[in-house]
Amino acid sequence: GLGDVARARRRHQQATVGTPAMVTGTAGSGVSNLISPTCQGRGQETVYVVQVTEPVTMIASTDSATTNFNTVLYVREACRDAATELTCADDISATNNKSRLTVDLAPGVYFLVVDARDLASAGNFALSVNFYRGQGEDCATPADCAPGYLCRAVAPSTQTTCEHPVCSDGRDDDNDGHIDFPNDPGCTGIDDSAET
Repeated sequence: GLGDVARARRRHQQATVGTPAMVTGTAGSGVSNLISPTCQGRGQETVYVVQVTEPVTMIASTDSATTNFNTVLYVREACRDAATELTCADDISATNNKSRLTVDLAPGVYFLVVDARDLASAGNFALSVNFYRGQGEDCATPADCAPGYLCRAVAPSTQTTCEHPVCSDGRDDDNDGHIDFPNDPGCTGIDDSAET
């Protein structure tokens, strides 16, 4: 049954900020036990258990020369419950059918799934996983935060924390009644660092 397959193919990973992890594996052809409701993934999968003890931003990727088939990545709070899926990723681009995802995780246990896109997809994969200080966690330099995040102070605080850019942080940073791009006229894009 699904439980037996999931247990047999599950691997554990402790989330440690600043310590990248790399694992390799193989996806055979055959029946899928899990499927992402958004990104699909109808082939065989390997499930990794990720234990998080502090808020982190996790970046997972199969973008490696070792990966030789079409992959899908997704993260869930409960392995067999598609409704608990936090995010998923299919093709990195129109010419790259490997996968990369970024997700903010609170302390807890999560399931990171490397799935074959369809029944015809099978082969070897390399999965890299990097953990950065989570959103809202103290930082001293931009290198403390995940790519795409900034080490900045959120007013009225002067303490710097890892945050999304101002124009995609979900706040009305300039108090004009408009939140983020494209709603705030001061934002020119989601990576803009000022709403004015």
